[in-house]
Amino acid sequence: MAAVQLKTINSEQDLINYLDSAQELVNKPLGQLLLSEGLITQRELDDAIMLKKSLPNRKLGDILLKLGSIDNKTLQQLLHRQLGIPHINLDCFSFAPDVIRLLPSNVTRPNKLLPVLALEHVIVLASDELPSQETYQQLRFLLQKNIMMVLAEEEQIVALIKQYYGAMDGHIEEEARESAGQV
Repeated sequence: MAAVQLKTINSEQDLINYLDSAQELVNKPLGQLLLSEGLITQRELDDAIMLKKSLPNRKLGDILLKLGSIDNKTLQQLLHRQLGIPHINLDCFSFAPDVIRLLPSNVTRPNKLLPVLALEHVIVLASDELPSQETYQQLRFLLQKNIMMVLAEEEQIVALIKQYYGAMDGHIEEEARESAGQV
């Protein structure tokens, strides 16, 4: 399998543009998203569709994984994007102090959340995984605005929390190192 890279959002303007066009992706079939991102060829998609006909209980994404056309990380990112949840590169963003102050450290640290952008009707929060429904509702109540989640690498989130909210306590820092394979 050739190494493929799903397009990552690298700036605030890219994110705003994505928000404006996200509805198009939500209704687009997985195979078409993979083609439009340049992650598979038409031939790979045709082969997977043909195989799916003989394996009707298998999902197209699982078949493409089995064929080696895509890797699991790419599939997960694309499925999130299909749900309207983009993957962003936090290293390419600047964080305004008033946006950082939207969430206190006792919320950002345990949830590994980082406020990225504040628009008129929505606050964009980055995490390495989607929060539970309960956490999501608590965040909406706390912020008193709609929330849009974006996904980012855990190491980037932990580093930025440390940078903007001060040194982390040992427990969270240790968890971050373990998940990055440094312990």
